[in-house]
Amino acid sequence: MHYLICYDIGNDKIRTALAKLLARHQCERVQLSVFLSGLISKKEYAALSQAVSKLLQKKLCQTDSIIIIPMSLPILQTAAIIGDSNCLETIINPPLYLLL
Repeated sequence: MHYLICYDIGNDKIRTALAKLLARHQCERVQLSVFLSGLISKKEYAALSQAVSKLLQKKLCQTDSIIIIPMSLPILQTAAIIGDSNCLETIINPPLYLLL
């Protein structure tokens, strides 16, 4: 399953730490506050979710929010993309490798 992760966090330090954490978990930045995970297992999702929770524990303001949306590949492939779509295209249509 792929996951779309969107956030609105006012604190620069926390927002930067979250973006770095998502990148370490192989999530690609699609827009400034929007990341998309590659295909990950339930176990990998649990680890990601736990890491995000640990980072943000008691640090979020009342107006901050994080949304994690599960996205199947067929749904991603029907997404309308207007403008730069390089990161999203790589995730939707990963390059094929030939092993000899």
